[in-house]
Amino acid sequence: EMCIRDSGVIDKFEGDAIMAEFGVPVSYPDHAKAACNCAIEMQEKLRNMRTHWMKEGKPALSARIGINTGEVIVGNMGSRHLFDYTVMGDHVNLGARLESANKGYGTKIMISEFTHNELDDEFFTRPLDFIRVKGKTKPVEVFELLGNKKTPFKDTYLEMLEKYHKGYLAYRRRDWDEAIQLFEKCKELEPKDQPSKMYFERCVDFKYNTPPEEWDGVIELKEK
Repeated sequence: EMCIRDSGVIDKFEGDAIMAEFGVPVSYPDHAKAACNCAIEMQEKLRNMRTHWMKEGKPALSARIGINTGEVIVGNMGSRHLFDYTVMGDHVNLGARLESANKGYGTKIMISEFTHNELDDEFFTRPLDFIRVKGKTKPVEVFELLGNKKTPFKDTYLEMLEKYHKGYLAYRRRDWDEAIQLFEKCKELEPKDQPSKMYFERCVDFKYNTPPEEWDGVIELKEK
């Protein structure tokens, strides 16, 4: 319902996954923003449903979302006798990889740099990492999509985000001590924040096991 309202198309249900596209078959401006707003709203709706389900003693269901933007092949794929309207291409595969990559960061919505480039200050994001997906050589910077201007953020959360951004920059320039200090502060402000916890542990590890000079900070994703 939300996808249709935000000019998206639900492509298919595959196991426990939903695949949806925005800006196809006819492209329109701001399709990346529409996808991001839809993802934010889906997570908000799921949070409310989860609270309701838990009160009824039902399992607490959660979902991960991956979003990517780029050129794709779209249309009826298959043969004359058996076909399926869908999209194909490297950018489709990257979107799928980002969905599963959320697991390693404890995040809910991961977007690629290509989607991030289409957004404006209406959206709240934070850099997560440079990753290289299986079968590709060029790394991609990925971001967590946190919300939009309608999302209510606590002051402590916004303070944590400010420290996180500084910590991420310190990590990139290999200033482990400063990064450790900043990510430690993040953990104090928001103890449940998984990316801060992960970076704190990673920086402590790198402080005592310094990566080689040629280290480019790119994380290899082994899983599909």
